[in-house]
Formats: sequence, C-alpha cells, structure tokens
Amino acid sequence: MARFKILGASILALSLVAGASGAALGTDIVVGHGIPKAKVDVCAKVGGSLLELKSNFKFGQWFKLKDLAPGTYTITVRAAKSGTCKGKVLINTGPLAFDGSEDLSVIARKASGNLGVEVFDNSEGYLGSSSDAVLSIKHAANVGKVDVYLNIVLNDKLVASATPTASGVKRGDAVYLPFGNADIKVGVAKTGSSTLAAETPYWEVQDGKINHVVAVGTPKQLRFLRYRTNNPGD
Repeated sequence: MARFKILGASILALSLVAGASGAALGTDIVVGHGIPKAKVDVCAKVGGSLLELKSNFKFGQWFKLKDLAPGTYTITVRAAKSGTCKGKVLINTGPLAFDGSEDLSVIARKASGNLGVEVFDNSEGYLGSSSDAVLSIKHAANVGKVDVYLNIVLNDKLVASATPTASGVKRGDAVYLPFGNADIKVGVAKTGSSTLAAETPYWEVQDGKINHVVAVGTPKQLRFLRYRTNNPGD
C-alpha cells in the first residue's frame, strides 16, 4: 500500500505515456479530487517535454484514464494558474515507473493539513461472475470512522436510526457488497452517531459493473464521487 500512496499522486501522467507509445495494455485509473476549495493543474515531464494533463481540476470532479501503457515520468501537481504548468508546486513525485497493469482509484485529499492521496485497488471489488453488480463504498474523506447506511428512507431522506450496513469504516478502507440491479441511496454518519453527515441521491447500481461511491471532503464539505468500472469477475 505504501508504494501505491507514493505513486498515486502521479498516476495522471499515464495518459501521456499511453499516447506516446500507442499501446493498450489494460491499465485503468480513476482520478478523483477530494480537496475542498482547491483547483489544481496536473503536469507531466517526459523526456524534455513538460505538458499540462489536466487544468483547473476542481473538488468533487473525477476522470478516467483507460488502456494505459507502462512508462517512466515525473509529475507535478500545481496550484491552478494560467499558462502551462506555471502554478506553485504542491506535489513533486520525482521519476516514477508503472508496469501497465494497474487498476486503481486515486483520490486526492487533505488530512492533518497535508495534501495526499488515498489509493484503492479496484481489483479488490471483483466478486462473482462478470455479469454481477458490486457496490464499492470507499472512505477518502478528512473525517474519522464512519458508519454506512443504505436505503433507509423517511420522506425521501435517509435516516440513521436502523442498523448500519457497515460500521467503523476508516479512511483508506472500502466496503464491497454484492448487489442486484437497483436504485439506491448511500449515506454516512460518524460512527455511533444518529445523524447522517451526507448522502447520495438515488443512484443506479448496474449489473456487470463495480459501482463506486467515494466519500470525500471535510465534515463541513462532505460529498460523494460516483463512477463505475467493469466487473471482470473472479
């Protein structure tokens, strides 16, 4: 896990490597922004070229990089600024190498005043056959342990009065649940609390997919990233 935390901040640059090589080796990365009030530019240095891969990347946004090839490169994450890679450097990874087979979710976050990432191995969510639906609930927020609630609805709002689906989930952990195709709500509460801190709208859990719900942000700015990846099965 330590290796992934070091590499996670630079995973964005794989799109550049893939484009340069023309290879499609199956690495898929979801990158999420979980740092409130921050806009960043993500830059990659490959050889002598410095390119801006993502500009004005905002809290609550995410994007996918697919079929990425292996390569070695250096990434800087910078405060958003006009021009190409002109902002203050927030993260500098140094030269890093990937082998082209990773399947990760990389979520930027701020904890204890420090910028960092939570990295989740999406392959941990592969359950059953490739036609099954899986719900993956990830904790990447700057809060303590949380309890997770599903579909406990009163007046179209989730309530935290019944037994939670999962209790005491720590930041950096994920909960994986087999699920049928359905519309659901997901909510989180501070462990032991009777009040939900945040909840999703209704969201469709799709067959054949790992359906990811990621808690990000702070207690005052808590939200969820939602996206799907393919479920290749066991």
